[in-house]
Amino acid sequence: MQLAVEASQTLLAGQKPTYGDRRLTDELRKQKRFSDINTKRVRRVMKLAGIKPKKRRKMIFTTQSEHGFQRYPNLVKGLEIVRPNQVWVCDLT
Repeated sequence: MQLAVEASQTLLAGQKPTYGDRRLTDELRKQKRFSDINTKRVRRVMKLAGIKPKKRRKMIFTTQSEHGFQRYPNLVKGLEIVRPNQVWVCDLT
């Protein structure tokens, strides 16, 4: 049984490289002969076989440009600054 689990798990991990132990367990449970497999067992077999899921790269969104609020122009952009304390700038985010 151990070899069958490892073989099926290795095959599945090759087909779905971003799947971790929980998702692989769900996929294995869909097969009739592994309907009673445990997540801990899948994790142990993954560790023994050296299978590690590929990390997904998370998208980081820092700016929301599609908002409905008014956009204000940059009033300092064309201004020539000639003395200290002439311009004070603040960003309220």
